[in-house]
Order: sequence, then structure tokens, then C-alpha cells
Amino acid sequence: MPIRAFLKDDRGAVTIDWTVLTAAMMGLGLAAGGSVWLGSADLSQGIANEMTQNALLIETDFSASRLVNGGFSDSTRTSAVGWEGVDIEILAAGVYIPGAGSNLVAEMDGWNASAVTMLQQAFTVDGPTSTMVSFKAALRTAVAVPNESEGLLVEVIDRNGTALAQLPVIPNSRTFGEYRMPVRFEEAGTYALRMTEIGRNDTLGAVVDDVVIK
Repeated sequence: MPIRAFLKDDRGAVTIDWTVLTAAMMGLGLAAGGSVWLGSADLSQGIANEMTQNALLIETDFSASRLVNGGFSDSTRTSAVGWEGVDIEILAAGVYIPGAGSNLVAEMDGWNASAVTMLQQAFTVDGPTSTMVSFKAALRTAVAVPNESEGLLVEVIDRNGTALAQLPVIPNSRTFGEYRMPVRFEEAGTYALRMTEIGRNDTLGAVVDDVVIK
């Protein structure tokens, strides 16, 4: 074929165009796939970290807790090591719920019918972090079910008394159930966990045990 005719011949041009377009599409696909892979890897790691943290919280590991005496084992009838508060009442779980055992628990409507029961403990955080408060609560047998008012308010507060997290708990079971509350700390400092009585002030209320902050 003469050179002039060859240069004018456009047969196969569409094939060349599709080849170029396909290569471009493959390049874009690879670039997008890389971005998705990196993002999904970060997300997967975040989920894995959260699952690991929550799995640890299911186990009552007081040695890893930021709190002291979260199981109230080092306590008297009116005081608990590491805790301060108002109208503190600590007795064996079986006193409040027959058959619940001899481990010590805190009654969140204490001895004094004219005082609002409160337990509080300070702890420190080294820097920005997200964690979880974990505890167990039940309703003593002296309180009828269904229960709509007797319980406790759990809070994490900063040094100014501002609540970073709050969880009201109104238990309706004689069996201790586990409760969890996420909390985010934006900076290092001293904070406090505070548990306050909810309901009628009649010395009969919810009981709490195994308080942990990871």
C-alpha cells in the first residue's frame, strides 16, 4: 500500500481508542482499589481494637482498672477503701438478694432515709483516650417489680464537675446484670466516677458491684 494511502487509512482506529480507554479505566480502578484497601484496613484495625477492649471488659479484671476496690471487698458496713461519699452501705450480696452469695456489694439507697446515697472515686488519665465503664447491678428483693424508679445514676465527671458520660440504671432483675458506658477523655488529668441514688429515699434500692474503668 502506498504511504499516502496508508496514512489516510483509519481502519483499526476504534480498536486503538478502546485499548487506550481500557488501560485508563484499569489505572483508575487500581488507584481506587488501593484507597479502599487502605481505608478498610484502618477500619478493620479499629473494629479489632474495639472488640479486644470489650472482650477484656467482660472479664472483671480489677488489676487493670483505674479504680481501687471496685469489687468492694476491702470495705466495712459504712465505708469502702478508695471510695468517698454520702450514706455508704456495704453488705454481702445475700443480705439483699437471698442466695446471691457472700461477696460485698454497695446498696445505692443506704442506711439513712434522709440522705441521698452517693459513691465517688477519683482516677487519673495520662492523655486523650476512649474507654469503657463496666459494672454490675441488681434490684434487691425488698423492692417490688416491675421497678420503674429505684436505681442509680453513673457519671464520669471532670475536675469542674462536668459530666463526660452519664448512664441511668433502673434494674428489674434479682440477678446481677452487666452494664457498660463508653467515655471519651480529651486530655490528661484527674477525673471521677460518681454513682448517685435514684428513686424513693427509703433505704431500699438497687445494689451494685464489680465497678471497672479500663
